[in-house]
Amino acid sequence: MKRNAETGLTIAEADFIAAYLSLKPPSGAEAYRRLHPNANDETAKREAKRFLARPHVAAFLAKLQAKALDDAGCTFAQHLRDLRGLRDAATRLGEFSVAIRAEELRGRASGHYVERSRVDVSLTQELVNAINVADLSDEELAEVRSGKITPDLINRLTSLASRANPSRKH
Repeated sequence: MKRNAETGLTIAEADFIAAYLSLKPPSGAEAYRRLHPNANDETAKREAKRFLARPHVAAFLAKLQAKALDDAGCTFAQHLRDLRGLRDAATRLGEFSVAIRAEELRGRASGHYVERSRVDVSLTQELVNAINVADLSDEELAEVRSGKITPDLINRLTSLASRANPSRKH
């Protein structure tokens, strides 16, 4: 297959990318269907996935995206500079909470802060007693045995206990 010397793409790949980028939002399967109107959904999805998985196609799309962001003035570096400018302006105006927020957003964008949440949960003895083990799925039983009690598991167990004994509040 002949490739374009500048882009490294075949004609079929270039046509696919053009169709892909013409869609808002981009859809690989729809782009493939536009080029091959008789393709069924399964074929369109499979072939689009193959096109998008090709390293040189993915690299070309990434390059186009980076250029579009750069042209729009929304590069990562520019984003951080803008936040720094907002922080500095807020500091000069004595708006310290705004300055702190801008600096926090700069830190988040740079990956200095990790979103964490801590959930402190425990199964009460009453809840444990109200649950019929036979009603638990193998997965739920494994979760209870592992000691990794999540809020989702607590909600499911509370729901089970309420259904088993509707007169009691858990």
